[in-house]
Amino acid sequence: MKMKFKAGFEPRDFVVVCNKDDDEVIATYTSEFKGRDYFHVRLIYQEDKTGDWCPGKGFSVPAELAGKLCENIGKVTVVKQK
Repeated sequence: MKMKFKAGFEPRDFVVVCNKDDDEVIATYTSEFKGRDYFHVRLIYQEDKTGDWCPGKGFSVPAELAGKLCENIGKVTVVKQK
């Protein structure tokens, strides 16, 4: 999938984890903020007017914690709500 990112949004190592809808994906990427690298897990959505892809809800951690996060995420147990 070729994606045109919104101006100022400059992700590195961008990986689409899964498609949520035609105009939303869940992705991981790294970026720099105030001289420090961060690893993101985030919803990326496509703007209606421009077609640009933009970061949405999600979270980020300092890049040096990315390996630990990915290593342990598989240990998460999902409990269904009743």
